[in-house]
Amino acid sequence: MENFVNNILDNIVSSVLVFGGAALIGYLWKKRPTIAGPVVAGLIALATLSIAWYGITGRPVFAKYQTMTTEDNIESQIKAWVEEFGMGYAKVTPTPADAYFLLDLTATSGRHIGVGRFKSNRWLQFRSEMDMSSSVLARIKALSQPQAERYSDEVFLDLNRAGVGFMTFGAPINHVTLMKAVPVTPALTEDAFFSTIDQMDSAGGVATYSVLMSIGDAERFLPASDKSDHK
Repeated sequence: MENFVNNILDNIVSSVLVFGGAALIGYLWKKRPTIAGPVVAGLIALATLSIAWYGITGRPVFAKYQTMTTEDNIESQIKAWVEEFGMGYAKVTPTPADAYFLLDLTATSGRHIGVGRFKSNRWLQFRSEMDMSSSVLARIKALSQPQAERYSDEVFLDLNRAGVGFMTFGAPINHVTLMKAVPVTPALTEDAFFSTIDQMDSAGGVATYSVLMSIGDAERFLPASDKSDHK
């Protein structure tokens, strides 16, 4: 909400400057033509310098300064981003011995995503666990061996298309862990962070849908030997 209000105010200020400047130049040309020429020349020079500045730094002259992400400030950066966005989070306590910090974020879908930095490397780790309900686990357990193999193969194939790393547990699959890691560099901006959160959330949706659909397909599946028995 704060960003929305700030964007409106920025647009209002920009509009006032543009139209106000145009009105001032028009007035000067009409009333003070001797002054108007130098004013226009100065504005052209300012515009030229602004373009050159943007080409060199990649930032507009009057752009709001954004703190670069480093290994030292990544935790505070993430907290500031999610608080501004309105995303719920909690710090995992006690902090694991092998981690600098670990946060539990709640995505807009309600899915929980763990985000943390560990001492073994300089990467930011994203992790989400897919816990299956007792009714889903009961259906998986009731599958025959051929059905279970078909179910696990379909889930594994769908997870490979999800775009994030994963681990599966059980035979047949009864638990899924989704993972992704991004390097902690200045390129890790707010947009890049939330893009990864969205990717993890989307992958969680794919995993959930895949399990449910694959169970249904497997339950309807009968191997050739069983088909002959039902004739």
